[in-house]
Parts: sequence; structure tokens; C-alpha cells
Amino acid sequence: MGMRLFLLLALGLTSLFSSARANESGHDQQAQAALDLLAEAIQFETVAGRSQVCPYARTLKARFVAAGFAETDTQIFELNEDDTCSLVVRYPGGDGKRRPVIFLAHMDVVEALPEDWSYPPFEMTRKGDRLYGRGVLDNKGSVAAITSTLLHLWASGYRPTRDLYFVVTGDEETTAKTTRLLFSQVAALATAEYALNSDAGLGVLNAERKPIYFQLQTAEKTYATFELTTTNSGGHSSLPRADNAIYELSKALVQLQGFRFPVRSTESTIAYFRASSKLYPGEVGRHMAAFAADPADKVAIEFLDQMQGEAAMIRTTCVATMLQGGHAENALPQTASAMVNCRIFPGVSLATVEALITQAIADLDVSIRALFRPFENPPSDINPDIVEAVSFALGRDYAGTPIIPYVAPYSTDGAIFRANGIPTYGVSGQFIVYPEEKRSHGKDEFLPVESFLKSLHYWNALIRTVSGESR
Repeated sequence: MGMRLFLLLALGLTSLFSSARANESGHDQQAQAALDLLAEAIQFETVAGRSQVCPYARTLKARFVAAGFAETDTQIFELNEDDTCSLVVRYPGGDGKRRPVIFLAHMDVVEALPEDWSYPPFEMTRKGDRLYGRGVLDNKGSVAAITSTLLHLWASGYRPTRDLYFVVTGDEETTAKTTRLLFSQVAALATAEYALNSDAGLGVLNAERKPIYFQLQTAEKTYATFELTTTNSGGHSSLPRADNAIYELSKALVQLQGFRFPVRSTESTIAYFRASSKLYPGEVGRHMAAFAADPADKVAIEFLDQMQGEAAMIRTTCVATMLQGGHAENALPQTASAMVNCRIFPGVSLATVEALITQAIADLDVSIRALFRPFENPPSDINPDIVEAVSFALGRDYAGTPIIPYVAPYSTDGAIFRANGIPTYGVSGQFIVYPEEKRSHGKDEFLPVESFLKSLHYWNALIRTVSGESR
């Protein structure tokens, strides 16, 4: 790792992008407009199957067109069979000599049952210092923040030195089909220098709400689900037999639960544990440093395996998530099946994972089937220019915050961009107390008001920094 990059990662240095800093005057005027955009976004129930994604996409498009963006630069791509859409906004700039930059977000959200929530999930509620509503954290808060920032920049006459693309997808939480199709629909996306993903990365605060570090996501795991099935001729429940399909499946799941996939590491995981070791005192920091020095250190591995987040960063994980079995309460089961969801470490193939699952339950008669063929996405190299740009963008509100590369155990649209050759970095501008305030997909999802408003400063500085200015 070069000295420049080492200093940036270790110290979180703020670079002197003076032109971007000078242009932040008056930026706070957009705060109320951004809150209004977020409240509007939450009202659209963009859950799969509810036919609200495309209406929301059209509402976003209308805002850009009303601001002066050309119709041809605000394109909606509909996927009729899945009743979803993606929106691609081009912010024109420069003379075409610099490659474009892409900003990623998604409109869709997971289901939220009103009876489970303390507040209406599809109506933004401001309670104290929190904004409640499905999607405020994942990912409509970022959609609203980036939208309001781009509109603010446009109104101020800002012209970047290169084209910017704001890509807002509509099925990130489900099939990601709209994202997969984009490269055949918008040829310019394939020419981008890199993509900055608002749906990944995170600023971490301590209990006193002081910044600890910023996760710069450089890679993520591949999402895959396997179906494990056992079959039997069955019979009457009054005559139990030794070879029961449900029991056989249960044995397989228990064996899989105890199986550990091989430990893996990348440039980013090594950098993460090295930098994190300086932030955690005592035994935790010592074992993180040991793993960074030697990813084969068995003592360090055993210790990290007891830490939920860190354990997921060093290997592929597979876990049973759904069960189905039997056909009648008074009959022996003829079939039992389980969905096993895997998050595959970057660079590991689906075939390798399937072979290891087979190995883990080799002594049992269980069939294994991958439900779809996922795409494999390589990790993005740690780019010193991105680290420096993010460090500067954090400078107004979170100056000096260490920036730590991060391999995410989850999957986002960013994986598809990496699979298409675009280096992609998770750079969410949200800061929360982790994991206490991480309620995406859960009950009473919220985002601190302060975090949302400070993200406007962040996106304004980051967009200007990576795009330059041409007048």
C-alpha cells in the first residue's frame, strides 16, 4: 500500500479542494426542500407488487424536468412484466474528455406491516430528533439527499467537467432486473470511470454521537440461494419409520450450521482489520491486528468468529432461512425442503460453494439446487482519489474521521456495476450509532434528523469534488 493511501486511511486527512469548499455558501437553504422530498418519497409504497415504483420514478423525473433538465436526459426504463422501473438522470458537463461518474440509489423498499410499527410506515413521522418511515435509511434518504443536491447545484448554475449519471433503480431489494438491463439501455454507463453507491458504506458514531470511522465499501458478497430437498415414499403417521424426510433434512441443516467455509481475505479486508485494530482497545484490537498480519492465524480467526460482523467478513456464510415439509398432519412426509441463503465471498464461484455444501452433508441423501445463477463481482481496488474525495466531503461535519475499506456481507446494485467492469464504492453519507440505529428492513426504521441534514453537506462536497467545475 502506497504511503499516500496509508496516510489517508490511517488519519482520515482532509484534502484542500478549495474551489468545492468556496461553493458551499448558501447550501443550507435546500434543507427544507430535501425534507419535503423525503416525506414525498416515503408516501410511495414502493414494495414489490404494489405498483408504486413507476409512479414514484415519474414524480422524480418531473422534478428534474421542471428544474430544466432535458427530457432526453431523464429516462425511465419500465420492466412491465415485473411492474417496476429504473430512472437514469444525466447531468451534462464538460466536453467529453473526462469519463462520467455514476451515483447509485434505489427507490424500492421491503414490506412494512402497519400493525407492527409504532408509526405509519409509509408516512414520514418526525419524532424528536428522528425521522421514521420505511426507506428513510434504506435507501430513500439517500435518493432525496442526492436529488435535492443535484437540483440545488443545477439551480446555482454549476456545470461539472464531466457527465454525471444519477441511477435510481426499482428492484434492488428483489430481482435487480432493472439494474441488470441498464447497460444495454444506456451505453454511456459502461464508459464511467467509477460508480459511487449511496446504498453501501456507512458512518459509525459512538454512544455520544461522535464519529468513530467511516466504512468505505469496496466489495460485497454475491447473493445466492440454494434449495435443499429430501424425499421419501411416506406412509401413515401411525407407523413411523427410520427414514423420515423431515428428520433427514433437519440433520443436513444441523451439519451445515456447524460447517465453516474457508477463510478468505482481500486487500480491503486486510486494510479494514489493520485500521480497525487501532480503534479497538485490548483483545479485540490485538486479534484484528494479528489477522491483518497473517490471515491464517488460527487464534485470531477463532476470536473473530465470535464477532458477528467480523465473522461475516472473512468467509462465505450460508444460513437456513425458510422451511417447508409434509402434506398432511397424519401422514409421514414425502418431501421436505429448506431455503439456504448464502453470501459468497468476493472471488469465490457459485460452483465452489455448492461443492462445499455437498461436502458438508455428503453422508445424507439430500438434493441441492441453486435457484438462480448469480453474477460474480470482483472487488474494487482501493482508489486513493476516492478516499481523498470522501475525506474532504466529510470535512465540514466529520473532519478527521478515519476512512476504513470494507467488504460488505450484504449485496447491492453495486455488485452488478462491478460485474460490468465499473469500479464501485459504497459511500453513504449517513452517520448512525451502529448497530443500535441500523433498522433497515426492520420495525420502526428511522434516520436521525441531524444525520440526514449533514448528508446534504456531504453530497454537495463529494459531487463537486469528483466532478470538478466548468463555466
